[in-house]
Amino acid sequence: MTATQVLVPVKALGLAKSRLSDVLTARERAELVLAMMRDTVSAAMAAGDVAVTVITGDERVAGAARACGAEVFPDPVAPGSPDPLNSALRAA
Repeated sequence: MTATQVLVPVKALGLAKSRLSDVLTARERAELVLAMMRDTVSAAMAAGDVAVTVITGDERVAGAARACGAEVFPDPVAPGSPDPLNSALRAA
């Protein structure tokens, strides 16, 4: 059994980093999110004795997370939830 469980919530790529829409295209924002998720998962796994789970409802994010060696927990939170981040973390 691992000593630490790391949870990494990641929005659907179409919704992520929307505040950057004035300077980045939707594709660029999606690639940024995927790169940040990969870096986060890699850094967590490098710490040793951890299990990393990415919480997402996006299949592209899920595939990239699995490719990095992380587990995936399907995001159970409905879009428009008043507290989506904490709700997803509690569910995971």
